[in-house]
Amino acid sequence: MYSAIFNTLSPEQQRWYGEATVRVVMADGERHQSEEIFLEKILAMFQNDADREWLNAILQAKARPSCQVEGISAATRLMLFYDLVVIAVSDGEFVKAEEDELYKISKELKIPAKEATSVISWGKSLIERMSMVA
Repeated sequence: MYSAIFNTLSPEQQRWYGEATVRVVMADGERHQSEEIFLEKILAMFQNDADREWLNAILQAKARPSCQVEGISAATRLMLFYDLVVIAVSDGEFVKAEEDELYKISKELKIPAKEATSVISWGKSLIERMSMVA
């Protein structure tokens, strides 16, 4: 995600995004190199050492924290969801566990089911495109 968007979020919303990123990365039970890059970028965006340590602790414990967020505009919620889909497909795979986690997150973000399905389908099409380029 672009740091400009991240910086418009409140500290609680930033933590939520960090938690949501962890949930997507850990949904399939594996952490691929491409997902690690996203995690490093997310960690670097946190200005507070305590927040970075907290997110690292979640990663080390392989916990799946719950996510709740309020006060984010509909456009920003949708952009965050797109980012999470990109993270999920960044390893060239899109397994059912990742898709299921994204649907849960879409509900938390109050994204209509039809829109969530559209974004997830877009993510699946990215995998098809990546395989044609490879």
